[in-house]
This record gives sequence, C-alpha cells and structure tokens, in this order.
Amino acid sequence: MYEELFPIGRIGKVNGKDQVRINLFVDIEPFFKKIIIVFVENNNGIFVKYDIFFSKLVDKVMFLKFKNLESSDFVKKNYKQKIFIEIRISRLNSNEYSVHDLIGCEVLDVNLDKKYGIISEVFMNPANDIYLIKNEIGQEFLFPAVAEYISSINIHKKIVWVAPIKGMFV
Repeated sequence: MYEELFPIGRIGKVNGKDQVRINLFVDIEPFFKKIIIVFVENNNGIFVKYDIFFSKLVDKVMFLKFKNLESSDFVKKNYKQKIFIEIRISRLNSNEYSVHDLIGCEVLDVNLDKKYGIISEVFMNPANDIYLIKNEIGQEFLFPAVAEYISSINIHKKIVWVAPIKGMFV
C-alpha cells in the first residue's frame, strides 16, 4: 500500500501550544522539511495516515500539529506508540542495514550456544548505533552496534551474531 514506512520516534505528550511531542530515535534533520504526512499503527495492525499542519524540530525532539485533529485526542489514542514516515529506500552498502530490517532480529552469541534476545529498537547516535535488546523474561540491554562486537548479520534469517565482552548481558 505504501512505498516503505520507517519508524522515526515515539509519540509523547502535548505541549502548551497544542503540539504533539515526538521523541525521535533517528536523525530526521536531512528530510525534516519534507514531512507532511505521518503514520501510526493502530491496534489492528493497520497504519493510519495523519496530515501535518505544522512541524518544528528542536534538538532531538519534533513537535507536530495535525490538520483537522485535536492534538490531545491524538495523544489519548496513540501515546507512546511509534510514529512512521513514508520513505523511498535507496540502496545500502553491503554492511549497512535499515532500522526496520534490524528490529525483530534474534541476537545470538557467535561463540556460545546462547540467545540474548530480540532487537526491539535501534537508537542512532553520532558515534554508533545502539540496539535495545529484550530477552524472553523482559529484561532490556543496550548493545553498541560496532564491528568489534558484531560478527555477522543475516537479515533474511533475522539473526545478528554477536561476540560481546563479559558483562554486557548481565
């Protein structure tokens, strides 16, 4: 239905100017001015389209005001949900992966017969990306996405093989 939907952040609260705070987990600045539509996945797994009336970027936070929609109503229905934009995918280098491909990947130890969990979010930082990994009992771990700790990635099988240092998953 849509070209490609890409998660950009989580929906926060409404500020005093009736603008919805979006806590970003990607660097959106390169294509910020082109955002006129966003999407939110509803409880039935259907992406609902929202037209943007006004947007503002302050540091790593985006503020949105919607066309024909009260911000408080939007937040009541969608608080803490991920918000998406439509993008056209460009070719990545062989060692680069898009965030939406990494989310849902199993994280396995390359040396031990051990599963650490599933990548649930990717935080894009200037130095390196950070994977949020959730294990089966709900514990969360932050894992630095650097070549030193990642042995290989098989996107088709949804597996990331890692070689963590002692104490990373404690």
